[in-house]
Amino acid sequence: MPRVLCVWFPKWPIQRLRSARPELDRSEVVLFAGQNQRPLITVCSPKAERLGLRTGQPLAEAKTLLPKAVFLPADGVADRSALCQLALDCQRFSPLVGLDEGAHPESLLCEVTGCTHLWDGEEQFLQALRSYWCSRGYHIHVALSSSIGAAWALAHTSTKSLVPAGDEELALSSLSVAALRLLPEALERLEALGLWTIGEVLRIPREALASRFGVMLPQRLDQALGLLPETFVCERLLEPLTTLREWEVPIDDRFALGLVCRQMLGELLSMAERHGMGLQELEGELRTETGHVTIEIRLVEPTRDERHLAQLAEIGRAHV
Repeated sequence: MPRVLCVWFPKWPIQRLRSARPELDRSEVVLFAGQNQRPLITVCSPKAERLGLRTGQPLAEAKTLLPKAVFLPADGVADRSALCQLALDCQRFSPLVGLDEGAHPESLLCEVTGCTHLWDGEEQFLQALRSYWCSRGYHIHVALSSSIGAAWALAHTSTKSLVPAGDEELALSSLSVAALRLLPEALERLEALGLWTIGEVLRIPREALASRFGVMLPQRLDQALGLLPETFVCERLLEPLTTLREWEVPIDDRFALGLVCRQMLGELLSMAERHGMGLQELEGELRTETGHVTIEIRLVEPTRDERHLAQLAEIGRAHV
């Protein structure tokens, strides 16, 4: 059974700005974007919301209500780029990390099957992950489940959720239908019919749901319950970790060659450790005067076990 983690950074654009500009921590931050020549509020800090500001409000009106707030233009490109960098940082917990779908993502999705035992279990894994992000000044919600849909829904409704495999329906039943990642039109129709929770929707035959709402609602339900597979695109380092050795005179001693390869492997592992990662794919190329040979290693899980990798590389060289 797969295990999926969702890490939600509420009001991510504001969190990003405050991380880059610590002086904004004591200010109420409000972001806006132009729409038909009329700037509108796109996101605002929680205190600003409590004081009457809201998404979609005209900028001029917001400035009148809260003149001491810091008003800044929204930058969706910078928001996405910074979240992609966090996805790479999160690879210290899983090699497979990506962004949630949508034009303005605020969450990381992680395939953590086979990873949590390294922290002595899922509860300890979540504690370590929360401690890591909180130590960096981020406010997060986390959820671990057996489907992307359930993990996303639970992360967006509670601070921390851990759902045992097979208990998704029970965990989701009391949640609002808004947690199903539906379009606004579908949510309005559900609410017009008095269907406010996922449990209420689950009691309706799927045939009736399809006839009234099309394929999207049944699809989202099946994805959340783990009955329908769902994938996400993983972020990868823009440039692989590399190291190089060159000699004016070719090496013809096998022992010396093995020693050099071991030194280069140690350098790669040091780089990986600085990124908080391990090696899962390793490719080496030996170039000679008559051509070149390639050694490739593919692992099921990432590792920083130098002895194990050196043994695999030695086997690869033996078969070249």
